[in-house]
Amino acid sequence: MPALFDLLEYEPEPSVRAVPGHWLLGRVHPFPDGDRRLARFVMNAMFASRRNSWTIIHLNNCDADLAALEYASVIQDIQPLAHFVADQARWSMEQQGLSVRSTPSTPHP
Repeated sequence: MPALFDLLEYEPEPSVRAVPGHWLLGRVHPFPDGDRRLARFVMNAMFASRRNSWTIIHLNNCDADLAALEYASVIQDIQPLAHFVADQARWSMEQQGLSVRSTPSTPHP
């Protein structure tokens, strides 16, 4: 938890805080069902602090979310998780009819 609080205190960009926040909260409380929901809520609260749209991780992508979280925990590399969340954010924006900046997608582990 100290790492999460340091992240929240020292990183000014909400979208940068959101991904590690999602990962660290889920890692500290390793109960994948309920705590993953809480971790996604915290991630969205961080996004919302910059008025970004709500990011939905579609039910069909829960396995990919778990795999990216596990990869970040085991390999200590959050880049695949960041790409996964970015893909989900783009998908969520498209579903809401919002414009999406085009950025290349990266495969997930």
